[in-house]
Amino acid sequence: MSNYINLPGVNMELMDGNLRVDDSIQGNAVLIVGRAVSGNTNTQYEVRDTNKASRIYDASSPIIKKMDQVRLGGAKRVILYRIGGAPARIEGIFGDGSYIETTEETITAGNKYSLYIGERPTKDGKACLIIFRDKVIVYSNVPGSEVNLGEFIVEGFDANTTVVVGTPTEPVLLSEVILEEKELTLNLTAVSGDEFDLPNTKRAYTVSIVSATVGGAPVLSAGLAVQNSSTSDIKQIKFNADAPVVEDVTVVYKVTPVRSIEGSAAFSGDAALTTFPLQNTKIADQVFVQRVIVAGTDLTEGTDFNLVDSGANKAIEFTTAPALNAAIVVQYSIYQVGQNPPGTYKEGEDNIGASWKKNYELLHAALTDLDVVDAFSVVTDVAILDAPNIADGSTSKDRLEYVHVQEVNGEYKYEWSESKILYKKGSATTPNIAEADLNGNGQPIVAKQYHEANFAHLLANFAHNISENEKFCLATIGTSTPKSMTSYEIAKWIGTPPSYDNKGNITINGTGLLGVRNMVDRAENRQGFYKTSTGFVDGPVVYDSNGAPIDIGKYLSVVPAMMYTGTSASIGTDGRITNAAAAYAGLLTTVNPGDSTTNVVIPRVSLPFDVKKTKLDELAGAGYVMLQQKPKGVTVVSGELATNINSDYDYVSTTIIVADVITRIRNIADNYIGKGLTEATTAALETAIESEFQTMVSAGSVNKYLFSVIVGQTINGKGVLDIPITIVPPFELREVNVAMKLAMDL
Repeated sequence: MSNYINLPGVNMELMDGNLRVDDSIQGNAVLIVGRAVSGNTNTQYEVRDTNKASRIYDASSPIIKKMDQVRLGGAKRVILYRIGGAPARIEGIFGDGSYIETTEETITAGNKYSLYIGERPTKDGKACLIIFRDKVIVYSNVPGSEVNLGEFIVEGFDANTTVVVGTPTEPVLLSEVILEEKELTLNLTAVSGDEFDLPNTKRAYTVSIVSATVGGAPVLSAGLAVQNSSTSDIKQIKFNADAPVVEDVTVVYKVTPVRSIEGSAAFSGDAALTTFPLQNTKIADQVFVQRVIVAGTDLTEGTDFNLVDSGANKAIEFTTAPALNAAIVVQYSIYQVGQNPPGTYKEGEDNIGASWKKNYELLHAALTDLDVVDAFSVVTDVAILDAPNIADGSTSKDRLEYVHVQEVNGEYKYEWSESKILYKKGSATTPNIAEADLNGNGQPIVAKQYHEANFAHLLANFAHNISENEKFCLATIGTSTPKSMTSYEIAKWIGTPPSYDNKGNITINGTGLLGVRNMVDRAENRQGFYKTSTGFVDGPVVYDSNGAPIDIGKYLSVVPAMMYTGTSASIGTDGRITNAAAAYAGLLTTVNPGDSTTNVVIPRVSLPFDVKKTKLDELAGAGYVMLQQKPKGVTVVSGELATNINSDYDYVSTTIIVADVITRIRNIADNYIGKGLTEATTAALETAIESEFQTMVSAGSVNKYLFSVIVGQTINGKGVLDIPITIVPPFELREVNVAMKLAMDL
């Protein structure tokens, strides 16, 4: 870009991309729904420059890691859709409906900006709002000096407000404008000792213990105390008795923060003066001295100096007066206790490291709102097939439970429960049917119904809905990984298939991947993912016009396979062992109709461990996509789909052919929408479809076909055409049998 906005010329930019080469944007796209450190939330972003995408969303973000992996699989087009980001926001500070909000949606946004609310510089009795990033003004509503760099949204500002926050020279951090009591939890695993730091506290804060357990046993209040750290600006817990010895510790504590500003001062010694006042401090302030340096030497508080009151200020008092002309540097924090303005503060979020419940909420909301997507495949970083789930009997603290979803004013509200049904019990509810209130017919009154939360079904249902109404789409999901790369843990991770009696009934359920509900038959649950009237996996199954249950597993690839990505500057991989779902999602976009992912090489990857052929066979039979090492490279074992064993869509090759046919027919038919329904229109459409099928036969993507264009009944001026289609696809070659015999002579 030119530095001279008014002068014509030829300008040049030398771009530094860390030697990453961007391919031309073409072909089918992969949609990645994932989390990031930064970037716009709930917005589709098509990547045209991977370096720019890395800058926008941060190279360390999960969504960027997935971007690199789908490109490793061969995808040329990638669309990013960030979820989980939220701005820092102060609500209600100027009255109902008012707010101050960052446009940046990051967990650190509230600590990047500071603001002043108070009298205008003109002293006209009116208030103003000035917001700073460091010392740069990014927003100001002072008349004649307005500034708006697009980093804040301000709604409902009242020039007559009596709220005062900070000063123009000492603005207050956005995160510290509203000082609210917070309840926090500290979880420590297998620790020993009697002193532990309390995160998100400072020595000036008021901290109280709500509860504490050691090894699951409660600790009496007398056995635990809060103290200041002797080495840093933080609070600690101190065990007075029964300190943990290689035990888990959980502490719930309340924190009341106070406002802080950072200060520093520089002095010069005169060999006589021992006391030096600290600027911007008051006697009433709490001051924490972080560092004192005299003539290049760090001094120790309590030995070399002390913090004292001096006149109207806090001051540093040295034990020995610094030498003449000795350089003195003091770094300190000032905690100012003042009146809280009204309102509430919500810190920014990125939800990296969120719970399974939160991940489900984010993914459900995103997929529900994404009704227009120009992508052939979709993958996410927030979900796995076998996430801990109460429906599977999981007792993990971090698990999916039963969920109730309600849309309120355009937003989705999620409630979680350990029971699928809550019954009315007076003014309360109960999961116990025996305690339920009864209606006039003597039946228990249901207060609320909850559903099983299932990531795989959620993705498959999304792909089904998009395919039916917009554009054919496939979904890919990964699984859990082995706890370690030992043979024992790998075998445990894969598991064993179910056992059957001579009548075909399951006697023992499968374990590991080979025992996951919906992927395999279980005694209590049939195999498959089906469309339901509720949209949840446990809802009533919906049937197609042929009377068959709608198997949405035909849109879903489940990939347990692990891979080592190596290090590649051109792709952006940094050498890690990871699940191969994203790479497989990228591979899907490269397959031509009539072909399959089966036996296709994924370049530039290796396998961290080998899986026995017997287990590869069992996993393929259960509908999993695995990788294996062949002389030509790492290849896909079989392009499986997560369908019922009786489905016509067992392999992804069939689905890709169907996707191609549907896309072609949809594009042709769309040209006739809005035209008059005449014999000429019908004939022209039929001719166009016939020509397209002939093209597909010539290309080898369809062997035979049969279709007709039928004029349906016109109702209320709405013309309808029905186009029933039957195709014979070139089913993928799965097996070559070679028989050899010997002869004395031929």
